[in-house]
Amino acid sequence: MSDIQTLIKIENKLQIKFGNYEDWQNIRKSKQENKNNKSTNETIEHNNRLESQQLVTIDKQGKITEIFLNGIELTEIPEEVFELKNLKRFDCVNNRLTSISTKFSELSELNTIFLFSNKIEEIPEQVIFHKSLKKLEIHDNPIKTIPPELFEGNIRKNTLEAIRNYLNSLKAGTKNLNEVKVIIVGDGGAGKTSLQKLLTNEDFNPQESQTHGINIKHLTLRPNKKNVKYRLWDFGGQEIMHATHQFFLSRRSIYIILLNAREEPNPEYWLNHIKSFGGNSPVLVVINKTDENPAFDINRLFLKEKYPNIIDFIKISCANGVGIESVKTALKKSVLEIKDLNSQWALSWFKVKTILENMSSSFISYDEFTNLCHENGVYDASSQNTLVEYLNDLGIILHFKDFELSDTHVLDPEWVTYAVYKIINSKKLADNKGLLKLSEIKTILNSKEGDKEFKYPSSTLNYIIELMMKFELCYKVSNSEILVPDLLEVQEPLFKPNDINPLKVIISYGFLPKSIMPRLIVNLHNDIFNQLRWRTGLIVYDKSLEAYAKITVDYESKNINIEVFGDKKRDYLSIILFIIRKINSSFKGLENKINIPVKGAPNVTISHSHLLTLESKGITKYIPEGLDYEVNVKEMLGTIQSEKSFEEEIFALLDKLVTKADDNESIAEKANEIIQMQPNFFGMGININALVKRYLKK
Repeated sequence: MSDIQTLIKIENKLQIKFGNYEDWQNIRKSKQENKNNKSTNETIEHNNRLESQQLVTIDKQGKITEIFLNGIELTEIPEEVFELKNLKRFDCVNNRLTSISTKFSELSELNTIFLFSNKIEEIPEQVIFHKSLKKLEIHDNPIKTIPPELFEGNIRKNTLEAIRNYLNSLKAGTKNLNEVKVIIVGDGGAGKTSLQKLLTNEDFNPQESQTHGINIKHLTLRPNKKNVKYRLWDFGGQEIMHATHQFFLSRRSIYIILLNAREEPNPEYWLNHIKSFGGNSPVLVVINKTDENPAFDINRLFLKEKYPNIIDFIKISCANGVGIESVKTALKKSVLEIKDLNSQWALSWFKVKTILENMSSSFISYDEFTNLCHENGVYDASSQNTLVEYLNDLGIILHFKDFELSDTHVLDPEWVTYAVYKIINSKKLADNKGLLKLSEIKTILNSKEGDKEFKYPSSTLNYIIELMMKFELCYKVSNSEILVPDLLEVQEPLFKPNDINPLKVIISYGFLPKSIMPRLIVNLHNDIFNQLRWRTGLIVYDKSLEAYAKITVDYESKNINIEVFGDKKRDYLSIILFIIRKINSSFKGLENKINIPVKGAPNVTISHSHLLTLESKGITKYIPEGLDYEVNVKEMLGTIQSEKSFEEEIFALLDKLVTKADDNESIAEKANEIIQMQPNFFGMGININALVKRYLKK
């Protein structure tokens, strides 16, 4: 049977139609031109029809070399696919596959498989070790047999190699991990330290002092008659320290939200906080001080429906010990929700872990870690990287992937947290409204204030500052001074622009993290006009565009408001929106939308995404809710979309992002990030390498 006949059988079986991949690519590439020019209805109809089809690549001999079966609710791969003996690439993305056939290993030409966004729990080793296979993408699948660090996140260059190295390492012997990190969060004064102490069988202290940074203690319980080690992390509840939680909140953890029954706590603030950094980790909602307010409770059914990762609600009193055993029981139950708890670790990994746990030093260099791995049988870089990410999630070490920080692994998380705490809470920083000389940092860190003493050699100071800058807690205003936006002046300065017709955009959030505005100030600090910056806003100016912008945050309404004045307003707005999208993307599942006020009716807004939908359907006029007349869709979109071509817009953003330290590869990464963050560039099939070459010529 010929490949074409086999293809027809697949079409009939799945009730789909195939289109030619090359035709599809050409249409995607010309999409921008069609958008800028008046396309005929015939062209639009043809484009939509082809884009709705599945795709194949057929060579000159009539052989199928690539097949794409994406987004069609497939639960299993048709057997006919394995009759295509010349198949080189197979895509089956965004479906409902639960298993993968070993028959892929019989396709001798197959070198690329894309299976991400399915329901697959296991990939057969025959497929993973298939000789001709060079690329395998399986992220966004509930795979139980491989650590997610090996395949999750952005598409990795060495996913297949990393998985192969990991599976080979297990052949020398394995052992179950059986450890989990428990993170206790809540407002200051809720009783987090008291709960941690009672869980570890220490006495309750009614005069318990406030936690500075974090405290870490260990607890052993026996869910399913197996010893499991729980690492209990108690976080300081001061609001200014909430931004530092991003250092430590991770998946593969259990979260305890501790609420104070004497006050009116907001559990959704913490539930959203966890969602942003810990994904779908199991959560216990614990209400403390019920002896003082026994009638207090929260709407459990509502919260459980909205946040299905909540395992239990428990009322306790740390003062009299009521409910502590119930928390332990809930911890036993919660640990069964941690899919990686029973992950098999190579014995060599355990050797490295044990040595690191017993080291007296607060930090270790990358070279020292690599040597330690080699000495204990963890040889390849992918296994070392996976191990260090596991150790980071477990709270044994702190590891950050950024180049500036990659040379140091912190062995004592309390050491680095306490350093950041002391800097952010120093009187000198507060008195100077967020400004601090680098020369003063050593004095602050080595002062005897507080309940703990750590040593901070001069060689570590730069690391701590780089860490704060990496998480956008501060920026350098000069070579000798940093600024922490969270401690800026509260009062808004006076600013009167000449332009009385600014472009206005409102970004609305379901949950607005307190760290977004400080991070925005950090990202735009080079554009700040005449030092007009305050705790909830800033004025920025771009000389090349001759445009100003006023950006403010309204925490009550959960909005970021942007007004742009001057010459090239849309261009500057595009840059600002890109930076905000980039910050938003660091929070998992952060719901937000860009709203555009209607000219002449500022209280009526239309979401940018809805306007894009209208445009894609060929709708040119639209009556928004609150008005009795039509608005022009293209004109509304033109409010925030630059008139430049997509390439010119990318170049403008690169001009803002690229530094002298960037090489071709890092420029390509930034260009790719821009394309991913800009909704109007989506799916355009842009050749990144060619684009970078043109940018460098420019």
